[in-house]
Amino acid sequence: MSLIASVLLLIAVLFVVLLLVKKTASKTVKICAVCLAVTISWLSLLVMLSLGYIDDELVVGILMGQSSLGVYYLLEKKVPSELLVFRLPVLLTLTLLVFTVVSATWQVDAWLLVGVIWFVVGLLYFYRNNEWAKGKVKSMIECCSDW
Repeated sequence: MSLIASVLLLIAVLFVVLLLVKKTASKTVKICAVCLAVTISWLSLLVMLSLGYIDDELVVGILMGQSSLGVYYLLEKKVPSELLVFRLPVLLTLTLLVFTVVSATWQVDAWLLVGVIWFVVGLLYFYRNNEWAKGKVKSMIECCSDW
């Protein structure tokens, strides 16, 4: 069985098991079965990759990317709307974090770029009531709301 087929099977089995756990667990345990199944899978693959049992970074990267997007969507739902101005820097940071883990390299230029983007967006947020910045901040907050 190919690695990708094995991973898809693992995610499916974990999903079913986690659904059962979620159903029998108390109401205070809040988990997303699919999110946790994907996360457990890429964590397992990352360990196997680092130990040399597998050599396919692509599958690990794809699964980690799914988790990073899940974190992004979770944050988007949980933060106050005024903080949605930080969508782009959060998404870029999560993307670069996944790249850094999967590639096991530290790209200083990319981290500096993301840092500059955080700084610029932070300035816009700080001056969000300024007439010049107000429209820009509003556009950034509403970027995904009307399409």
